[in-house]
Amino acid sequence: METEINTTEILPGAEKRRQIIEKWQKLLHLEGWKILSTLADDTKCEEMGECDAVVEYNTTHKKAWIYIKPQEKRRFKESIEVTILHEMLHLYFAFFPYYEEDSIEGRYFDSRIQRLAEVLAVGSWAV
Repeated sequence: METEINTTEILPGAEKRRQIIEKWQKLLHLEGWKILSTLADDTKCEEMGECDAVVEYNTTHKKAWIYIKPQEKRRFKESIEVTILHEMLHLYFAFFPYYEEDSIEGRYFDSRIQRLAEVLAVGSWAV
């Protein structure tokens, strides 16, 4: 039986995003990181291009900021948990070699992160 991702979810507020981040920080062993999230403003949305969310991070200071496009500007209407988890998986794998996003390797790596985020999120909903 296939589990569907909630695609009609309205983008939650800061408190809900914080709860999602805290949940996955523990499960991904990222407790030492300071991870914040915010809705992207128009300028940031422009910089993000086709991405619905991006994470900017500093591995030395273990700080990260997740920017999420407002619902009306998002291409994909996946669960916000999947979106946040996808960005947090970039932190989880931050110490692996970096690939340019537009390279074949970068696109493949990102597609694997996306699939992993979907599987982990859906699995956690069943618990």
